Amino acid sequence: MNKKRVSAATAVVITILISGCGITQGEGMSAADRKTAEKVVESTQDDTAGSGAESAAGSFQIKNHIDQSLTNQSLPNRSPTGQSPASQLPTSQLPTDQAPTGQAPTSQSPTGQSRHDLSAIPILNGQPSPDSTTHNAANSASTADSSAPYNSSAPPNSSTSSNHLMEQASPETSAMTLYTYDGKKVRIAYLFDSAEEQKILESLNSVKATRVKSWSADNAALPVYGIEIGRKDGFSIFAAWTNGRWIAQDGSVYQLDFDFEQLSENGNWEDAGELPSFTSFPCARLFTQENGGWNTRFLVPAAPLNPPGGVTMTLDSWNQDVAEVTISNKSGQEWGCGEFYELQVSVDGTWYEVPAIPGNWGFNCMGFYVPDGESLGMVNHVAMYGQLPPGNYRLVLNELSVDHKIQ
Repeated sequence: MNKKRVSAATAVVITILISGCGITQGEGMSAADRKTAEKVVESTQDDTAGSGAESAAGSFQIKNHIDQSLTNQSLPNRSPTGQSPASQLPTSQLPTDQAPTGQAPTSQSPTGQSRHDLSAIPILNGQPSPDSTTHNAANSASTADSSAPYNSSAPPNSSTSSNHLMEQASPETSAMTLYTYDGKKVRIAYLFDSAEEQKILESLNSVKATRVKSWSADNAALPVYGIEIGRKDGFSIFAAWTNGRWIAQDGSVYQLDFDFEQLSENGNWEDAGELPSFTSFPCARLFTQENGGWNTRFLVPAAPLNPPGGVTMTLDSWNQDVAEVTISNKSGQEWGCGEFYELQVSVDGTWYEVPAIPGNWGFNCMGFYVPDGESLGMVNHVAMYGQLPPGNYRLVLNELSVDHKIQ
């Protein structure tokens, strides 16, 4: 039984759940999404038969921690009382080397949840990157040609120094995920062969990586590739590549000549379907926020809302970490929702989906019910969106929304 295969299958399930989890009235998951989820769960349960622990890892009953490559940085439970009891206060935070600035978060919110400051990422606030730095001592005559295309059958050149971009990867314990965005769809493929993963990592690490002074999503070319693999500490490495540029999850950008097209065509990649949109693409935030604002080239327009009659949501408070809301039901029947919410931003009159900062994020799959004539307070932990540029935002939960302006 391949544990990496179970983790990857569960990742597909949770991607589907994030699109439709917890909706209990009116619109639920589409028939196509439900069918896909059922197939994944059925396949996962077949793979895990005979092992209770592993079978649980492939079910919908997982809370907070789905698998080491997806939700080690899970969101805390939301309190249906409008208050966050001590047992539900978020205590986890990004590890030092996962913080977007490359350092631990600089301040704490009153709840103890870390505040993730993206202002130090050059491409997000319009500042130039540090002077170009070569992350590979590959200038000697013995070094392989860094522009040579990826070749899975060719052994890595042992004389080439590592660029260290993927040195924390753990192919022994994690599947590798390859994302391909063609401008319309994001395809996902998994690789479960540890030896093949190691070969790809060695090939990537042997390429000279030179820090670039400036980069904009306007310079990106299609297709855009993304890569994800578990780290030795249990979190994940996320990165994107386009037009010779490697975009790391900490916001640093490097010139890195690598043939991702050939990589996608070689090896034992297993097709895992599609992501709902580019919003869930690795490092999508770094393609959409720059110069202290939003670049709409890669932002995904939000679907129109269809709020239920007689049910309203009002905003009680909002800070960088928490948005508290109250849902009131006067619809004449019971109404319900799940934990999943999304954040949207208005740019030139159009609402767009806001990508989370790179990290391992997820939601509990659980439902909350509001009887007719009653209200429900909910605490939404929005730290996964980090520091947002000034603008008009709205939090959307099961077709309900509240607006908030950030100065």
